[in-house]
Amino acid sequence: MEYPKNGSVVIVDDKIEEVEDLIVELSKRNVPTYYFRGNHSKLHRKLNNIKVIFLDINYEDSGATTPTAVTDNLVKIIKNLINKKAQDYIIITWSTTTESYHERLQERLQGLYDLADRLKETPKEILYKMPKHIFSINKEDVKTDDIFDVVKINEVINAVVPSQDIMNLAIHWENNVLEAAKKVLCNFDIMATTEEEQKKVYALFADSISQKKYLTKDNIIGPALAPISALLSDQLSMNKNTKELQDIGN
Repeated sequence: MEYPKNGSVVIVDDKIEEVEDLIVELSKRNVPTYYFRGNHSKLHRKLNNIKVIFLDINYEDSGATTPTAVTDNLVKIIKNLINKKAQDYIIITWSTTTESYHERLQERLQGLYDLADRLKETPKEILYKMPKHIFSINKEDVKTDDIFDVVKINEVINAVVPSQDIMNLAIHWENNVLEAAKKVLCNFDIMATTEEEQKKVYALFADSISQKKYLTKDNIIGPALAPISALLSDQLSMNKNTKELQDIGN
């Protein structure tokens, strides 16, 4: 599976030192991440395009020691991240031990999801969408020389998520759009090297499709972006992506 490059990866772990290497390794592949410590008051439902959640099992400040309490804490975290606009996503529960909570979590989330109609009066308690897959990883099993190995992590993901899964196709398409947009903007930097020159190019674009033949600072943005959107479509058509869906973007 390709890692999404549009800020769709969420990492929840109360110890930044345990996941900092993962954040760095993903960043080397142009994969941005959101990091949360797991504090319920800091979580929010503002992320509309979550695709992957790395969910630590153990939180020192949660007071959870029994399997039931640990699962309760995990359910609260997921519930406070997933909003009404959520699309397909996966949850990877992991820790430095052999503990595995993905089956318990799956059962509890399904039970909460089934209660959505009854919880309309308390929307904060609703789970708006079930994860497409939940599975566990031992952190120590996906490291090379004590550093997280994203290739090893991806091998585990690929063993669970089929290569032709529609979520894979969606991520692949979004990554292609992002790369095409970057290429279009890079071409502008080559063609117009200063900010003033770039402004003139945008103004020419706007003027070329403006029916009124006059522009002001209030109406220039829309007309200027239309030709750029057309260039994006052309760039997407020219892209010849030969990578397999399971490849990791560089």
